[in-house]
Amino acid sequence: MLLWLAHVAALLVLPFLTVGVVNRTKSRWAGRKGPRLFQSLSDCLRLLRKQPVYSATTTGIFRAGPLVLLATTLVSAAMMPVLGAIAPVSFPYDFVAVAYL
Repeated sequence: MLLWLAHVAALLVLPFLTVGVVNRTKSRWAGRKGPRLFQSLSDCLRLLRKQPVYSATTTGIFRAGPLVLLATTLVSAAMMPVLGAIAPVSFPYDFVAVAYL
């Protein structure tokens, strides 16, 4: 159970931290101060508060696209060993399933 919580915490924090470190490093090399480390997190939260805008001619497939992307990303993330040699969801030949997702 502790491995699951650590895995989820790493998957929630590390992408934003990595982007922040890269942006800060690029800014430092350019002679600027750079953005905060978690600027991408605050941008993401700001964008999530906005309402979606759909055209009247769109179908349900267009609206289901982001949900399908989120579901496949979460399943793939559960199969990846982030903090060690064991992934939270693992089975024989799971790398094939990740490749198809």
